[in-house]
Amino acid sequence: MASNRYIYDSQRSDMAPFTTNMMDLILRVISVSMGISAVALLAMKMITVENAVILLGIGIVAISLERLSEKQ
Repeated sequence: MASNRYIYDSQRSDMAPFTTNMMDLILRVISVSMGISAVALLAMKMITVENAVILLGIGIVAISLERLSEKQ
């Protein structure tokens, strides 16, 4: 067995930076958009507080996943 074989395509050094940067960007956009939409919709009285908390929770999960991927 050769030691330079890759199990997954994401382990290749030429592909990993692009996919990591794209995923980080997507997760950051999700987290920011959930926060902005929750505040805006709540200010316009279009959603309840419970639904705003759910949107903020989705944003927190997205930013947590982004931070977790930075550690690895």
